[in-house]
Amino acid sequence: MDTLRYYLGYLPARTQPTKVEIDEIYPLHFNDDTKTLRELTLSWTARIDDVLDADHLHPRCAREDAPSTLQDLLFSDEPQMSLHITSFTDATLVTILWPHTMTGALGLKDLVVAWCKVLAGLESEVPCLAGASRDVLEGFDTDNDDTQEPLLLEPKGLKGFKLLGFGLRFMWDIFWNPKVESCMLCLPCTFIEKLRQRASADLKTAGYGSDLPFLSDGDILTAWMALFIVCAQGGHRPATILSAVDVRDRLRAQWVPGAAYVQNLALSSATLMSAVDLAQASLRKLAHTIRQDLVRQGTDLQLRAMIRRLRAGGRPGETPVYGDPGSLLVVSTNWAKAKFFENTDFEPAVIKSGNHDGKSLG
Repeated sequence: MDTLRYYLGYLPARTQPTKVEIDEIYPLHFNDDTKTLRELTLSWTARIDDVLDADHLHPRCAREDAPSTLQDLLFSDEPQMSLHITSFTDATLVTILWPHTMTGALGLKDLVVAWCKVLAGLESEVPCLAGASRDVLEGFDTDNDDTQEPLLLEPKGLKGFKLLGFGLRFMWDIFWNPKVESCMLCLPCTFIEKLRQRASADLKTAGYGSDLPFLSDGDILTAWMALFIVCAQGGHRPATILSAVDVRDRLRAQWVPGAAYVQNLALSSATLMSAVDLAQASLRKLAHTIRQDLVRQGTDLQLRAMIRRLRAGGRPGETPVYGDPGSLLVVSTNWAKAKFFENTDFEPAVIKSGNHDGKSLG
C-alpha cells in the first residue's frame, strides 16, 4: 500500500539504504528485469499434515508489512527471500516469500532441495549455484547467422496502431469491468482426471484411436481455464493464450552439470485463437492446439529467436504482444514440473508426528 501511495505522491520520496563494504551486489539479468516481474512477489506455502481453511489461512502466510514489489526491497534493508513459520499443536505451515525478479518456480525448487539436503546433514550434495552473477542466456542475441531461424510468431506481432488498439482495449477493460478478485481455486484430482478422460475420449472420437497424442495436465487445465474465461466474457472475442515455457531442458546452452540456476529461465509460447475458432473449440481441440504450439515454439532455434526478439524490441523490460488487437489475454504457468511434493522432505525437522491421512511434506 505504501508503494501505491508513493507513486500517487502521498508519501515522501524514499531513499535506498547506504551501501556498506560487506554488501554483495548481484545484477538483474535481462529476463529478470521486466515490468511484470518487478511488480510480483511470490509466496510458496508448505502445508504439513492437516487440511486448513484457505480463506482464513491466506492473510497469515506472511507478516502484514512484508515487501510486495521490487521497489519495497530496493528502498529497505530487507532480504530478497524471507521465511515465515506458523506452528500449531498438530501441524506446521512453512511459507517462503521472494520477488519474481529473483527466480521462478524451478529456481525455488532448487533452493528447497538444497535446504532439505542441509536439514538431512547432506551438505556435500548441495548443488553449486550458477547464474547469480552471469546470465546463462547472455549472448543468444548474437548467434551466428547460419543458425538463426525466423520467429514463428513475428508475423502476428502487434505494432503501431494495432498495438495502440490493444493497449486501449486493455485499459478499457480495466476501467469498466468490475474489480478483479484474486483468489485460490482448489481443483480435486478427481476433477482433473475427469477432464483428462473427457479429452482422451474426444481424441479417440477424432480418429486417433489408441495412439493418443500427449497432453499434459497443464495443457488440459489451461484449455479449460481459457474456455471458462472466454465464456464468462460473452464468447465473442478472440484470445491470446500465453503458456510459460522453461528453457532449462530445451535450450542448448552452456549449462553447468548438476548446478542450480536461481534466475528466471521461462519464456512463453502463444496460442492465438479467433472468436469463431474458440466458439467451436472443444476441450480436447484447444488443449491439443496449446500442446502443438508449445512444441513448435519451444525448440532450441525458436527459443533463440524469441530471446533475440526480446533483446531487440522496444525499451528494456517490454514484452512483445501477439494476436488480434481485441484479444482477451489468458496467461498460464504450470508449477507441476517443480514436483514440490516429491522434492520436499522436512522429516529431519519433525519433532511430533501429526495425522498423515492427507498428503504431507513432513
